[in-house]
Amino acid sequence: MALSKKHKTLIIAFFIPLLVSGISFWLEQQGYFHPLEAKSLDARFKYSQQNTKANPEVVVLLIDEASLQSMEPLVGRWPWPRSLYGELLDFLTQAGAKGVLFDILFTEPQVPRNEAGELGESDSAMVMSSASSGFTHHAFQIFNDVEDEVNKGLINQPMPNDFVSSFSLKNIQVNTKLPKNNHFYLPLKEIYQNTSSMGVVEFSSDKDGVYRSTHLARHYQGGYFPVLSMSYLLNAFRPKKIEVNSDNFKFNDLKVPLLWNGKYLINMKKEFTNYSMGGVFATIQKINQGETEGLIVNPEDFKDKIIVLGASAVGVDDLKMTSTGMNIPGVYLHASILSNFLDQDFIHQISVPLTFLIFLMINFLLAWFVITGLHLTWPLVIFFAVLLGHTGLSFYLFDNHRLWILIISPLTALALNFLVLFIVKSFTEGKEKKFLKAAFGNYISPELIDMMYQKGEAPKLGGDVGRRSAFFTDIQGFSSFSEKLSAPKLVELLNEYLSVMTDILIEEQGTLDKYEGDAIIAFFGAPMPLADHAKRAVRTALRMQAALARLREKWTAEGDKWPKIVHDMRMRIGINTGEIVTGNMGSKLRMNYTMMGDAVNLAARLEESAKQYGIFTHISHFTYQEIKDDFICRELDTIRVVGKSESITTYEPLMLVEEQNELLLKLKDTFHAGLKAYKEQQWEDAQKYFELSAGLEEQCYPGLLRKTNPSKIYLERCVEFKQTPPPANWDGVFNLTHK
Repeated sequence: MALSKKHKTLIIAFFIPLLVSGISFWLEQQGYFHPLEAKSLDARFKYSQQNTKANPEVVVLLIDEASLQSMEPLVGRWPWPRSLYGELLDFLTQAGAKGVLFDILFTEPQVPRNEAGELGESDSAMVMSSASSGFTHHAFQIFNDVEDEVNKGLINQPMPNDFVSSFSLKNIQVNTKLPKNNHFYLPLKEIYQNTSSMGVVEFSSDKDGVYRSTHLARHYQGGYFPVLSMSYLLNAFRPKKIEVNSDNFKFNDLKVPLLWNGKYLINMKKEFTNYSMGGVFATIQKINQGETEGLIVNPEDFKDKIIVLGASAVGVDDLKMTSTGMNIPGVYLHASILSNFLDQDFIHQISVPLTFLIFLMINFLLAWFVITGLHLTWPLVIFFAVLLGHTGLSFYLFDNHRLWILIISPLTALALNFLVLFIVKSFTEGKEKKFLKAAFGNYISPELIDMMYQKGEAPKLGGDVGRRSAFFTDIQGFSSFSEKLSAPKLVELLNEYLSVMTDILIEEQGTLDKYEGDAIIAFFGAPMPLADHAKRAVRTALRMQAALARLREKWTAEGDKWPKIVHDMRMRIGINTGEIVTGNMGSKLRMNYTMMGDAVNLAARLEESAKQYGIFTHISHFTYQEIKDDFICRELDTIRVVGKSESITTYEPLMLVEEQNELLLKLKDTFHAGLKAYKEQQWEDAQKYFELSAGLEEQCYPGLLRKTNPSKIYLERCVEFKQTPPPANWDGVFNLTHK
């Protein structure tokens, strides 16, 4: 069984959003959107105004350009003697620091070992200070390297047993896969044997070179090792159990969110408590010389602080691109992680499936509006509202609540859904509308074609009955025009006249049945129902009469181009409302959409009989009952038209209610007073009123050349009835004797 258009619409409105959203979700899970999503995350970091300061407990000591310049006269160019770090550790111990994290890797002795294999004095000084401080945390590297001829013998080597036993995490349970590594760099043995903990300092950037995240624990040959910041935290908190899952890192009562790839998204801070190493060493030098006044750095500033030492100088080569900008010291990555944990200030990602489920609902709504709507206004409003609203909400949630909600993939699904729907709608609608336009385009408005398309009803042979309004027009005395005009001029005149009148008809959503010479035959209320078909028909008549008046002025202004008969052209209109059959009549090969029925014949008779009353728009009481609240009309007569036994009351529409032409209102009221007296057979009173209204007829329609008018008609009847009164059973009905 063939599906109806409604069912097809429902299927399209369900299937396309489901397909597009499903594909977008799959692409998101495969990581295809991650590069663009990462860029959108960077934008949120850069424009974030909240929570940009690092925890004040975290202090960064920077080997910056100023440090290198100030220290060069004293100790020479970089790298500095390692004994300076020993002095720094002693100074920080005295100052009461809680911990010192070295984001510097000491893999080789600064000077060669002696024959006994002992370290030189400078290295030994740093090792001794590290051991005595009890709060030093050093760095090492674990990474995955590409095997080549140079490092062939270094790949996948076992770590020293004492290093693994001391620093691998013993109480860790890993419930997800962590990347395997095949290479490492350890500091000097004396350093890792005299430090509180060791942490990995190697970070891997994303494919675009931006450092955004890290694995908090690294895997090497069955062992798990923390990154530098975590080494301090785990050493300080000493959790009984560490659990690493696919979406979180847990220890004690803390549950840290992880990304889809098991990495921790660093909540990068923009503002840190920074000190230049040059200033610190200058302060140490003054203290060593016994000076306590005018110190560049106050030792009290380091009391109970966690110190992270790293480089920001260009020559030291530890500048990175992060979510907050370019040329950011790498030490800020470690400092930010420390700050995140101390403040429990983590970035939580809103559930990806939940995000897509919400957008699936939005896409269903969008699909319904696109597929069923006549215009794209509402779909476009929804599309841009969701686009801007979701983006704005994403920035707001990140800035104020550190919630990360996807932007790129759901909005891509939204855009693709809209695009596919638009293409499908354009293709199917274009095909169906082309067919409808071929069948109806010459005689109904584009709006009605849209309505037919929405209803999904194709033209077919046969008709249906409905309450509609029939509309007939004719040019008064048109046979005389052919005597005054040549054939080409007559065609030119008719084309101009019919074009103007047909445009008005179509604008009012009337249906053109046919042209018969100068006559326009039309109807309202089919092929699509119009609740106000009678109102539209009468409004069309008034508009056409006004348009003809403007044409007369134009033709007159054109001088000798047109004879006087054209300057005085008048048009009669008849309108009736009732049960009318409309449909495609003819053969299967050639159909004509037309109307039939008694109500149609009456409309034609009303147009013809308008001539006898000297009026130009004539409507039945069936039409009047439906438009009386919107138009001022004068009751004209109760008549029997030729070929009909039943009487009807007819009216002449004068104007819209809101127009309120005082002269026309006076004409109507005076004429109605005469009509009342006439029906009561008060011939003298009726005659007086009709004489007054006859004068008003001329005032209301100055320059209108007509042989008679309704007031004159009734004056003549009054004279006749005074001489020959009607029979006792007179019902006031006037029988028309000719068309």
